[in-house]
Amino acid sequence: MRAVRNALLIGILSLLMVSQTGCLLLVAGAAAGGAAGGVAYVKGKSVNTVDGNPKQVAAATEKAFKEMDMVVVSNSSSTADAEIVARTARDVKIDVVAKADSEKLSTVYVRVGTFGDEALQNQVLDKIKANLASAAATQPSSTATADAK
Repeated sequence: MRAVRNALLIGILSLLMVSQTGCLLLVAGAAAGGAAGGVAYVKGKSVNTVDGNPKQVAAATEKAFKEMDMVVVSNSSSTADAEIVARTARDVKIDVVAKADSEKLSTVYVRVGTFGDEALQNQVLDKIKANLASAAATQPSSTATADAK
């Protein structure tokens, strides 16, 4: 009787271990996709690296939310990180977090609601990137300013 119980327990544990490999593959695939410069979708968040420090990302995010007719609830930023929270018309929370990777690069995490909405998260990321690009195009470069002096 004991041998049957042990064999059953081993069989159940084996099935459990085999069934959990999908999560590992998802994380590995997301990491590879993020390294290639694309948007990764990990545990309900969309993740991307952008050109801009967290303060610039916060400003671009606030502008994106206003362009998308969303209400900005809070916006706090520093040179190390930023968090911007907004709400949609249906009162769904959108949380954007930016963490500095270097002086000019930040990793941006976007989550919509509790479990994530990949389509809306990617729309928000696209707006943020567009706003960062337009802000960079309107700012004079430091070399052009130095040449003018």
